[in-house]
Amino acid sequence: MVEHSLGKGKAVGSIPTSGLKTMAKKKKNILKFECTVCKNINYWKKASKKTKKGLELKKFCKKCKKHTIHKAK
Repeated sequence: MVEHSLGKGKAVGSIPTSGLKTMAKKKKNILKFECTVCKNINYWKKASKKTKKGLELKKFCKKCKKHTIHKAK
């Protein structure tokens, strides 16, 4: 992809470095939900300004095989 836009002579590597910085920033906006029974992380949610870290949801845990409360980390 880089070689097409810059040409083969100007391309230094095949992996563009500009995308790596934006990927690191996106990981900060993700909440991980952990099962309160088995402590397994089963669900992820994109965080917004209104969502809090102490959010609790009742979700299905694949390891416990039942609906349990999942807390956001």
